[in-house]
Amino acid sequence: MFQLPAVVLSILIASICAALFYIWQGKTLRNLAAYWVGSILGFWAGQWIAISLDLPLPAMGQVHIIEGVIFSIILLFAVKLLKI
Repeated sequence: MFQLPAVVLSILIASICAALFYIWQGKTLRNLAAYWVGSILGFWAGQWIAISLDLPLPAMGQVHIIEGVIFSIILLFAVKLLKI
C-alpha cells in the first residue's frame, strides 16, 4: 500500500508530464484534461508493472519514476492518437 507522500509525488510527476505534453501538442482545455488523466493512468500502470516484476531500476522511495514516466509518455501518445 502506498503512503500519502508517494501518491502525491506520483500525481505531481504525472501532472508535469501531462503539462509538458500539453504545451507541446495541446490545443484545448479538453486536451489538457485528457492528457492529465492519461498521464496519471500511465504513471500508475508503470508503477504497478515495476512493483509486479520487481524491476531493479532505481526508485525514489516507493515511487518508480523511470517506469512511471515511460508508461505515462506511452499513454499520452495513445491519447493523442485516439484524438480524445
